Amino acid sequence: MVIQGATEHAIKAWYEADDVPEVDTDGAKAWGTFLPVGGPDEFKAVCTERGITYVQGLAQALTLWLGNRPSPTTPLVSQPVVRPAEGAAVQRIHRRPPNPTRRPNPPATG
Repeated sequence: MVIQGATEHAIKAWYEADDVPEVDTDGAKAWGTFLPVGGPDEFKAVCTERGITYVQGLAQALTLWLGNRPSPTTPLVSQPVVRPAEGAAVQRIHRRPPNPTRRPNPPATG
């Protein structure tokens, strides 16, 4: 998911949340993202209703969203990494050994 989609989902979840704790935004860097038509105005109106700054509203929304999506504790893809010893010959992994029972193609007739 791209940051735009994540922000949109975070704000929608934040609208429905009650008693969202304040987030420390000291030293926060300014940034922006695109929201659907009408999204910024609705967001600003809800921030005003809740008596918080837009930065605080966005910080709360994103913190809530991230809290509902913890990082995985196990790798998404698990596979052993085998490194050849220095100077060892490297073998191609995807090459199949020859099949002794396979017949050669018949000669083309023309």
